[in-house]
Amino acid sequence: MNEGLENIIEKETNESKIKQFYDWSSQYINYKLGAIGGSLAGTIVYFMNDEHGVKYGLTAGITQFVYNFLAGGYNSRTCQNIARIIENRRKAIVNSTVFTTVQAFIIGYTVHEIMKTPDLLQSSTWQIIPNAFIFYTIAKVQRNEMENTHSKSSKSLNKLL
Repeated sequence: MNEGLENIIEKETNESKIKQFYDWSSQYINYKLGAIGGSLAGTIVYFMNDEHGVKYGLTAGITQFVYNFLAGGYNSRTCQNIARIIENRRKAIVNSTVFTTVQAFIIGYTVHEIMKTPDLLQSSTWQIIPNAFIFYTIAKVQRNEMENTHSKSSKSLNKLL
């Protein structure tokens, strides 16, 4: 009886630690956007490489998924955080878009350099324009959500007064 209770307590403690880690890391990684970007990029990379065999295509696709899940999720959360902390709407959107696009380029370039990718610059620069568009959209959505929430709470407060 006591052993079963200890197992339950240990399981709850481990689940609690996982939840704490998830909550902490969610400040830095947007897992939802990372998963969406990873799925899209992983699928594209799979089909770009499946002509070399399913195993090679899967390896490349899964590797791309993991990279986009983590780096894309990190870049997305960085974009959201910058868009949230700068008061001026236009400056917030521009700064979060530019900073995160440059950050994504540096991370991608570094990974390609470490992996000894042929055509290093070509492998890294094509992503700049799509990333800028994606990060602009993320920043704009973040500001709209933030301002709508602020607007709703101000209206609620005015009703109370």
